[in-house]
Amino acid sequence: MHLLFVGDGPRDAATVPILVKRILNATIEPVSCSWHSVRVKGYKRKVLYMIRRVRDQGADGLVATLDADKERKGRRLREMCKGRDADREKYAPVRTALGEAAPHGEAWLLQDPVAVREGMELPNEVQIPSLRKTKDPKEALHRLLATSPRSEDRPVHVWADIAGLVQPERYKFKKNTGFGTFEKDVRDELGPLVTSRAD
Repeated sequence: MHLLFVGDGPRDAATVPILVKRILNATIEPVSCSWHSVRVKGYKRKVLYMIRRVRDQGADGLVATLDADKERKGRRLREMCKGRDADREKYAPVRTALGEAAPHGEAWLLQDPVAVREGMELPNEVQIPSLRKTKDPKEALHRLLATSPRSEDRPVHVWADIAGLVQPERYKFKKNTGFGTFEKDVRDELGPLVTSRAD
């Protein structure tokens, strides 16, 4: 399955394709780019542009994710959905899964303490901070990494390893972080592609 991915940067390029693979239990061929490289204004227009790229490249679908950061949760996701809807008013649908991480993508990793511990090679006695009690998941992961046997590794490589160990069924706060909405969209939009290849 050839999918285009667009996200906030190297972390998304390293982790989101792996998370999609985990959700679908499927082999994917990802091609990633960053929102910064999409030279149009507004997430509605950016999604429209990326959907056109999927068509031009003959890819199977698009996965677009971003961080809520300090914006009101859901605002950017609604803009992306408007872009997907606007395209579908005129053309045959392109399989497009959309997601917004609140406050940022590290929250999607920190939700699985087992994956964090194994990915960082931390001993069992090290406490992984609860997502509910952590205001800044990104800072929490960096603090853990600094004390781990992998402290010399680049964070983006460690984050990718954590993503590969994630089991979404272990997540307790899917709604809070936006992962639940993303997971559903991935299954609804891209799941049929997996089914069609299995037939």
